[in-house]
Amino acid sequence: MDLIEGFSKVCMVELGGKEIMSEVSKPVRELDEKLGLGLFPK
Repeated sequence: MDLIEGFSKVCMVELGGKEIMSEVSKPVRELDEKLGLGLFPK
């Protein structure tokens, strides 16, 4: 449940035909790397 809550704080917004991702916190980014999901490009 904590994992889902952490990832739910990341938002994607489409503005003027561009997709913009909200800032991803360091703990969420580290979880993404450890799980090998590759959801957040650098």
